[in-house]
Amino acid sequence: MNKWLQHKVLNLKPEESGRVVYLFTFAFFVGLFVSFYFALANSLFIEAFGVAKLPQAYIASGFLGLIMMRGFTTLQSKLNIQRVFPIVFIVVIIVMISGRFTGTICEECFIQKANAAALFVLAAPLLTLTAICTSGLAFNLFDIRQSKRLFGLSVSGETFASIIGYFMIPILAKILPYDYDLLFFATFGAVGALIMLLLIFKKFSEQFHTPKKPKAFKETPKTKLFGNRYYVLIFSSVILSYIAIYFVDFGFLGGVSLISPDDSTQIVGLIASFFMITKSAEFLLSLLSGRIIVAQGLKFSLVLLPISIFAATAIIIGVINFGMESQGAYDESLFYILFFFLAMSKFLDRVIRKAIDRPASRALYQTIPKSDRVQLQSKIEGSAQLIGTFAAGGILLLHGLLFPVEVGNNHQEVIHINSFSTLFIPVLIAWSVIMFLIYNLYRNRLTDFMQLDTGDSSGTSSNDQTNGNKRLVNGFRKTDLLHALHYPEMNVLTSPNKTSEEFDPAANILTVLDNEKSLIKRNRILIQAARQQHPSLKPYLVELLTHPGHATIARKVIPDFGNAIYEDLNAQFFKTNDQRVRLKIIELFADINTDKTHHGLFQLISYPTPEIQTKAIEALHEIDHKASPVQKATVENKIQEYTAHITWIYNCLYELKDFPEMEKLIGYLSLHQEGLKKSILYLLGMLYGADKANLIEKNLKNENNLEGSILALELLDNYVDNHLKDLVMPLFEDISLRKKLSLLEKQIPQQHFRSTDRLRNRLEDIIIRNYIKTGIVSKAEALRLINHLFPGDNDALNMASIYHHHPYIVEEAAKALNKSDVEQFQSRIQLLSSSKKTELTALFSKKDFHLHTLETKINKLKSMPLFKYRNMESLMPLALSMEYVTYSLGSQIHLTNEIIDDYYWYVDSGQLDGYVGDQQHLNISAGEFVLEKVYPKTDVLFLEALEVTGCYKIKKDLVLDFLMDGVGLN
Repeated sequence: MNKWLQHKVLNLKPEESGRVVYLFTFAFFVGLFVSFYFALANSLFIEAFGVAKLPQAYIASGFLGLIMMRGFTTLQSKLNIQRVFPIVFIVVIIVMISGRFTGTICEECFIQKANAAALFVLAAPLLTLTAICTSGLAFNLFDIRQSKRLFGLSVSGETFASIIGYFMIPILAKILPYDYDLLFFATFGAVGALIMLLLIFKKFSEQFHTPKKPKAFKETPKTKLFGNRYYVLIFSSVILSYIAIYFVDFGFLGGVSLISPDDSTQIVGLIASFFMITKSAEFLLSLLSGRIIVAQGLKFSLVLLPISIFAATAIIIGVINFGMESQGAYDESLFYILFFFLAMSKFLDRVIRKAIDRPASRALYQTIPKSDRVQLQSKIEGSAQLIGTFAAGGILLLHGLLFPVEVGNNHQEVIHINSFSTLFIPVLIAWSVIMFLIYNLYRNRLTDFMQLDTGDSSGTSSNDQTNGNKRLVNGFRKTDLLHALHYPEMNVLTSPNKTSEEFDPAANILTVLDNEKSLIKRNRILIQAARQQHPSLKPYLVELLTHPGHATIARKVIPDFGNAIYEDLNAQFFKTNDQRVRLKIIELFADINTDKTHHGLFQLISYPTPEIQTKAIEALHEIDHKASPVQKATVENKIQEYTAHITWIYNCLYELKDFPEMEKLIGYLSLHQEGLKKSILYLLGMLYGADKANLIEKNLKNENNLEGSILALELLDNYVDNHLKDLVMPLFEDISLRKKLSLLEKQIPQQHFRSTDRLRNRLEDIIIRNYIKTGIVSKAEALRLINHLFPGDNDALNMASIYHHHPYIVEEAAKALNKSDVEQFQSRIQLLSSSKKTELTALFSKKDFHLHTLETKINKLKSMPLFKYRNMESLMPLALSMEYVTYSLGSQIHLTNEIIDDYYWYVDSGQLDGYVGDQQHLNISAGEFVLEKVYPKTDVLFLEALEVTGCYKIKKDLVLDFLMDGVGLN
């Protein structure tokens, strides 16, 4: 298939093209059968029996159809669809051939009339069965998202064939010796459909594998059809839909019989001409149906048909009551206006039903386990369609007895149309209401269906991360902080009212704490006092949040104070410059979880610092905050802001993807946009419920469960309001980066650079962009790249960057300036603060300065199992605290408190040997932690460098604090 046609016009992915072509061809042959058979059956019946007998024929058709559908469902329960569907078309071929030869046995005799009646009565059941076959193929070839987008396109082959058929019928009717010869063409269509059916089963055999039913899904369609409200409503909607078909059809055929000569050849020609026009419109709309359903949503698509017919019927009643009544029933011009709207009603029914309603309705069955979909659809739709046919015939028959049709009397025909159109209005209202109810249940079923076992989405990273945590905790098992949290003597944690000899409730709590030297006892006193909520303790606890060694204990007891400590926390938030303390306070607001803290958290989603915004959004999501009507606008604006950021990142990714040097930068930008997408989901949770956001997030990130991710997109599509959908859906849809960007740029135009200097301009753009749009790591990497790829031409950019607030950017700019001209670099940094100037001077004065840079330290942290799956920006505080120490050959390191109690040591190069007593040696090589090797050997006295050895050390309190509060975990 032509790529331009495939991607641009038809919106097809490469893997979808084959399935669409095969199903289109199958539907084409079905369309040939339908057009020749349906037009002939209608014209023969009207010629033989007239319009007045239509209700009786509808009743007979419904009754016979129920019998045939029962046989069809019985076959389905015993055989798979690869065997059942071909049987349907074999039956169709037999009926066509029998009808052709029976119809020409004699002219105007009982046999011919009976044959005409039989062909008309069999039309509804046979067309229903072929439609079920088409839907059944689509169920297996497409998922729910593809079905909405591609079903209308795939089955438009039926419409295309019908156009050809209805165009040929008037011509063939004049040249063929018998009208019944048209059944040969119908037979040709049925044979072609059978051949294509067998080819599809062979070509896509894996798609028709029937999976086992999920264990958690207890519904049994075979036994609970009428015990499930969702199924009952679909069943009812199909009945009403088919009543509507025959009401519309009855009005249209009644009009045809009055304005057409009493000649079957000309009647069939008129019907064929009308259907050719209708099918042409249907075909054009089918090509656009996927875009319409996706753009307007499933609810719009489900209710469009009943509301459209309702509008046409209301106009018909208006023309009769306010036009013909006032002008006189015999006004022929108004009668033709009336017929126009009768035809328009039929036109809308055919066009919208096939192009929009039918594809949208297929989505309703996708929340049923795959193994049951076709059989349940057959049971619901097959039976309901034929019951609808039967009911329509019964209602019209009763109506005909009350309002007899007098063919040729225009006045009587007007009264007839008025009365049955008025009767039609309640049917359309009921149908519309039921479709709204079905849509709401459909959204709920999506949620229920996704909550089944969807597989493990945790992945290897989560397990490795957990092992890393255990590794560290075991290493520090007997440190003071973990004593306070884990050891049995701390049972005061679970017994808040227990007193201890170390704490006198009557004493001044601050004095007791100041005099107590044991950290374990201090932590016990803190917990006991906090449980009794001493007011004087509040500022003390809040201040302890800034001390890594005590922060975990403080965080554990602060929530007990509730709103009483809110003002102290809020004041500390704006007082401190420590970002990690601010993040802890946000977590505490969530733990306190009152209206007051909800309000405080919500204010922070607009805070200038991106980490604060992200953390506040996560906290609000965790406590399932529902946005108030006033807050809703803020949430929507934030979604638009984050979408704009992601669109800009997509633009960067698209421009950088062809440059191999950009791989690391692309990775950083991709991680940043993934974080923004997560925040968008959480913001949507404030509008539509955190449970739905959690479910969508869980299923979208689970790569092992394709169906779950598809249903997650469907849930998102059906809950997000239309004004946000154009922004949100392209972010999560499984489409190419180029397609995402083209959709988003319609809402958020992007700057594009000339191809000659695009790379440099894009890198500069990343560097100078607002921090929230890029992230510090991405900005630093872009600065490194521009200095590497375009050397000697970046002094102005580096000088601007050296005044940045973040040390990582400053360090990267300083490296470039120092490399180009050391003396000039020294003169330039004189304008910096004294601390920053001293720090940079010391860094570049070291011979092995690259070992001391933040870039090296972060990369080293990422190489350690404990930190491997942490976000790089979240590791920055640890990197800033890391020190690199070198020990020469033979240096001895005595195991003082400085080594074991205060620092987390990592051997980067060389090796150390630990001496246990006089005999045992304990070798610690590169890539190992000193503490893990030393801790079990309590009698190790010192370590000795067996060669030149480099070690990184990090303050233990910072590492434990980082571990315990979980800040920065991906």
